[in-house]
Amino acid sequence: MASAGIVDAEQGINGAAAHPISAGNRRLFLRGASSVHHTEECDDGVRVHILHHPTETIDEIDCDAVIYATGFLPAPLQGILGELYHDLVLEDGQPVVSRDLRLATSLPTAGSLFIQGNTEHTHGLTSSLLSNIAVRSAEILQSITAAVRTPVGSVAG
Repeated sequence: MASAGIVDAEQGINGAAAHPISAGNRRLFLRGASSVHHTEECDDGVRVHILHHPTETIDEIDCDAVIYATGFLPAPLQGILGELYHDLVLEDGQPVVSRDLRLATSLPTAGSLFIQGNTEHTHGLTSSLLSNIAVRSAEILQSITAAVRTPVGSVAG
């Protein structure tokens, strides 16, 4: 269940997006499963190249300005993970995180590393909302309990 503030914000954004479209002057673009690939400053504004992750296609939009307004700054993982940080697999400086919130490592670890939060780059801006913590925690627990464990010294069959 979304909080009232989020619902109000979504309704406000959707309303703001609908009015200019009906007037024929679209000024707000909402893109799902996408991120800014890069931008180019032009004489009359900014050209934004937007990567749609599921299809890996890149759209271009000419804008007057671009506002990066997530307000999110992830916690530095090196301080949390210590020496294990150097074993993380990174893409574009961000840790690779699987669907079940497991951190990818370049070397095998004694146990899996799961992360709750710091996943906005892979799971979307809402991944750290308080309303999602129980769902994400259940996904982590399900992944842990579903893992097949082979006792040390035995041969997997």
